[in-house]
Amino acid sequence: MNDLEAVQQDIVALEREIQNIKSQIADATSNATKDEVIVPDVYRQFLSENINFSNLLGDGKRTNAPLNGSPTKPSTNTGPNSNLIQGIDSSVRSNFDVSSLQREVAGFNSITDFVQWENSVRLIGISLFPINYDNVEFMGIRLEPFDEINLKYDQPFYIILKPSAKAPGIQELYKHNLPKYINIHQYWEFFTRGTDTSDVNVMKFANACYKHLLKVHCRVQFFQKLDKNSQYDNLYSLLQIDSMGLNVSFRLGADIIKIKTDDSNDEIVECSVNDVNNMSLLGSIYSLPNKFDLIHK
Repeated sequence: MNDLEAVQQDIVALEREIQNIKSQIADATSNATKDEVIVPDVYRQFLSENINFSNLLGDGKRTNAPLNGSPTKPSTNTGPNSNLIQGIDSSVRSNFDVSSLQREVAGFNSITDFVQWENSVRLIGISLFPINYDNVEFMGIRLEPFDEINLKYDQPFYIILKPSAKAPGIQELYKHNLPKYINIHQYWEFFTRGTDTSDVNVMKFANACYKHLLKVHCRVQFFQKLDKNSQYDNLYSLLQIDSMGLNVSFRLGADIIKIKTDDSNDEIVECSVNDVNNMSLLGSIYSLPNKFDLIHK
């Protein structure tokens, strides 16, 4: 099977899954009593306040990273609940009409409250969600870095876990679209030892992948923000950077600067000015703007 056939099969599988989810929502709505829409147990298990996301995400240090996203485009609907529909995440918004917003969801006052709560969990950057495929419950992990330049979340990265056929109750890595620089199998083995796939260990695994993803994301964005900063309009330009932010070149005034950074500590380990070695900029990349005057005088 070539790569094209594999991609086509994935597309067919995803389309089938979307139809399956729509059917489940329709069944839940039509079969519910007292206008109650039943939320699957797997949602309550993997998206519940019983999982302390804040504690699992790291070492307890505060972060100053902004969390505001771009405002939602106003709805063209004119009904009394039209604004509520815009508050629902676009991936599920089409499954609900205005009348369905009044129905109750188990544990929530309405579908709107449930979806808005789920979206608030996603603000953290890591969220879990269930996938039902051929009557088998898979687990999805969604990783969403925040773009500080455009003030919105980037396209998510996904990790899919599947139930083990050999050991009931155990999850296995199935598919993912993480960048190659993240050694996902090494993280999985370290946190689960292959068999201990409790909610806590799965979240620790997801957290490790996310922190690695975020580390590279922040490094690349640091150089991109310099390129967008009006303070350096006539000084810093022609940025070229690889996907990991390890090999970077830019024009500083009339000089061409090339640097190499260390992935482990974000230190500049090599630097050249107009292809001549120069040690002036060595050190943390985040102190780079304070050293521009050493090169550009």
